[in-house]
Amino acid sequence: MSSLLDSIAIVLASPAQRHAAWSLNSAHWRGPLTSQAFIDREAQLSQSALASGDGGLYFVAVPKDSVEGKGGHADANVEPVVYASCKALRKRVLVRRPGCAVEETTAYGIGSVYTRPNMRGRGLARYMLQAVQRELDIRGAVLSVLYSDIGRKFYADLGWVAMPARTAVMPISKPPAGEPEGVTWLSDEDLQRVTAQDTKQLHDSLATDASSPTARIAFLPDFAQLDWSLQRSQITAQALPTSVSQTTVVLRRRGAQTSSGTSWVWWDHRLHDGQLKILRLAVDGADATARETLLRAAHHEAAAWGLSEVVVWDPRGAEFSEVIDRDLGVPCLRWQNGEEKDIEWVCNEYYAWV
Repeated sequence: MSSLLDSIAIVLASPAQRHAAWSLNSAHWRGPLTSQAFIDREAQLSQSALASGDGGLYFVAVPKDSVEGKGGHADANVEPVVYASCKALRKRVLVRRPGCAVEETTAYGIGSVYTRPNMRGRGLARYMLQAVQRELDIRGAVLSVLYSDIGRKFYADLGWVAMPARTAVMPISKPPAGEPEGVTWLSDEDLQRVTAQDTKQLHDSLATDASSPTARIAFLPDFAQLDWSLQRSQITAQALPTSVSQTTVVLRRRGAQTSSGTSWVWWDHRLHDGQLKILRLAVDGADATARETLLRAAHHEAAAWGLSEVVVWDPRGAEFSEVIDRDLGVPCLRWQNGEEKDIEWVCNEYYAWV
């Protein structure tokens, strides 16, 4: 095994290596999309506010002899060979340690971890992720997160500790009558305004709550993060095969806001899964009425698209009668340099997923 790993380099991908990685892992990550539609989506998202420039790091495991003496990149005239890959997207995160003020700093979300099938079981994914850890530590990331679909142990052994994965699923029994009352619909044009308000309120909330004896973190639901999520939702919906979507899909209602303007919800239309997945549910204080109103709006939107359920991560409130611990998309967190800390992840919602 060591001889194999000795012959492999983990590098930041060139454009050609990135395309090769997308082509390779599309078989696993494309879902209902064609391979080309998946590649096109990933290419478009790599130019988003969240991932463009050095906001998105794309790591690949390649033959060492293909990059030695070439600045870490393979010959541009040769089709790249990629054995494994993953991406890391830079995110803004709030951290409040006991007795300290709230600090806004940098974290990374790691996703799309993939190993070529004939290279599995040989320690390659572990080797790549350890290299990713070192790179993110050097870049000063206070923490990194990933979302596991393979249980909790593999990533825990590498230092990413599994966090609570509470989920509520609300079935859509019948279409509601009429338009929901007490809300206005949110569109893409509202994103900048509402996310600015949301990030301020979340910062103020962490700053005023000094009761926790543990460190508290919250990923900022800022414009770049929500824009990436909503772009991904729209691109996926438009690229679905005609058997799922008969016409060009335009997702106009991206969320809802209470008439008071102090609470809101953003959602992801997962048409191929029959789900409306809540990205962010921000409620002013413990306002149960606002929460109920926003969930009614989500119910209405799901029914309008013929979806079967509304899914909420990190649900809070009596409205959620049944909450489960999910086995897929389990959030796992690692502190810089592997430092162990007790932690509370505030707003552990779907908007932070990558």
